[in-house]
Amino acid sequence: MRDGFGMTNNTEMDSKISERAIARGLTLAGALLLALLGLAPTAWQHEWAWVARFAIFGALGLWMANSRFEILRLLGVTIVLLFIANQALSPFLMARLQDKEYVTLGANIDRRIKLVGDVMPGIEGVQHVTTDAKGFRTTLPVDYQKKPAGTYRVFAIGASTTEQIYLDDRKTWTHLLQGDLAAAMRTRVEVVNTGVSGLRSPHHLATLNHIAPYQPDLVLILMGANDWNHQILEAMDDSRHGPGRWWKAMNYPDTALVFLSRQIRAAIRRADAAPAGEPASRKAEEFDGSYYSRQNDSLSRPQRAYPGEIKPGPDYAAAAQQLVAACGRLKLRCIFLTQPTAYDAAIEPALKRRLWMTPPGVNFTLSLEQMAQFARAYNRQLLDTVRSQGGEACDVAPAFAPTTQYFYDDCHYNENGARAMAKAVQACIVAAPKPAK
Repeated sequence: MRDGFGMTNNTEMDSKISERAIARGLTLAGALLLALLGLAPTAWQHEWAWVARFAIFGALGLWMANSRFEILRLLGVTIVLLFIANQALSPFLMARLQDKEYVTLGANIDRRIKLVGDVMPGIEGVQHVTTDAKGFRTTLPVDYQKKPAGTYRVFAIGASTTEQIYLDDRKTWTHLLQGDLAAAMRTRVEVVNTGVSGLRSPHHLATLNHIAPYQPDLVLILMGANDWNHQILEAMDDSRHGPGRWWKAMNYPDTALVFLSRQIRAAIRRADAAPAGEPASRKAEEFDGSYYSRQNDSLSRPQRAYPGEIKPGPDYAAAAQQLVAACGRLKLRCIFLTQPTAYDAAIEPALKRRLWMTPPGVNFTLSLEQMAQFARAYNRQLLDTVRSQGGEACDVAPAFAPTTQYFYDDCHYNENGARAMAKAVQACIVAAPKPAK
């Protein structure tokens, strides 16, 4: 309201200033509260880079929101509101962003990775890692629409022990198998690697259904490790249930903004990749393996016993049955492979110190014997289920001694381990080869 001289009433101005101050204070208080909620569940020693980014991001927004310049205040409030939305909505958004069963690596990846240090014994030199337009690792051009006459086409389905993301394209067990089979069968062989880290049996079924139209002569399915870790964590990790689930979902590295930023960075890398058929000329990325080395020696964590009988849950047997049935329905020859691991009382001490999946991502551990029991139980369940349904199963696990000759951690193969895996799988296939379609 203006007085007789056209001046704004001081009481009204003070009231508006007070309202703005209260609104700004509440906004900042909410941002600070959510910042603390995001910091609390974050493993600082593992995720310090993301903690630092969010601290800088939040501090900048708060500082700008209190600026005397309107444009800066507007930008600051926008940052603060984005910050609040990220923390508050991530538990809902991430469930939708990550809840899909058919998963591949990014299309047209072209990376050169140089391992630094001794984090992965048995892997040497620069590793050239690529994918094709469908997100599969291949070393021969594959015409997915029309398979050339006389070609024997193999698809490998699995998780990280199939993916082998730190091994050069031509050092993976799938590529080595391709060469071995071509020599043994005297025909062109294409082995297409569809593996992606973290996948479990439901994902494998989705992948099988997806690749069926690409005319495979054989499908190899390597499964188990992520399924047994999922069972362990569901039973023992309190953060997966009730309020703990929401608390953990607000961990900064697990929020929607981080997920989207990683997707954008991956897209930029793909856009920057060398054209198909041309070698990548970029300098190799250095990789120190800190994600793994920070978690090594997991058996030294506080030990807990699994609360119940160590055996696969009914959902794992059901998943294996569904996979066998799908192979029959799709008229595909499928061979199911057991998962080799280093979980054995005779484990080499140097390898024992490199274990980190006992289970991964938590502050406790099962004993080495209990992890060995899980591996044996899941491998046995796979063999029994597949064979009882009339399917083919290959027990490759016994071919691997628990040493750094084959593994660089709990279950991932180094270069020599990949060669051993290729030989073991080849023996299963050549025992009763099927003619190319």
